[in-house]
Amino acid sequence: MKIIHSKLGLAIAGLSLVTAFASCSLVGSEDDYDNNSDIVYDLSAPSVSVITYPGINYVSWTPVDGAKSYTVYVYENGKYVRTLGTVQATTDVLYMGDTEIQNKVSYTYHIM
Repeated sequence: MKIIHSKLGLAIAGLSLVTAFASCSLVGSEDDYDNNSDIVYDLSAPSVSVITYPGINYVSWTPVDGAKSYTVYVYENGKYVRTLGTVQATTDVLYMGDTEIQNKVSYTYHIM
């Protein structure tokens, strides 16, 4: 299986550096997969933006046709630290707020 990350945006606020990355989940049934080949779906990457305020980073993205869900992963100073959450693509929720942030820490958000 292939996962492709694409750098979509960069925002600097206060003393924290915030970067947003995105890729999309594969869509298909279990019957679509076999052990000998990769299935590649041509899903466009969402447009991602991050708005920062003291004490919170708002991460938002545009919907992607064919996506089943969006999961937001948080990296601090380049290392994975936690999952912010997952929302189903069938909902109208296309944003999350991260309140577990600190000054002088670089945050990267991956949306898959």
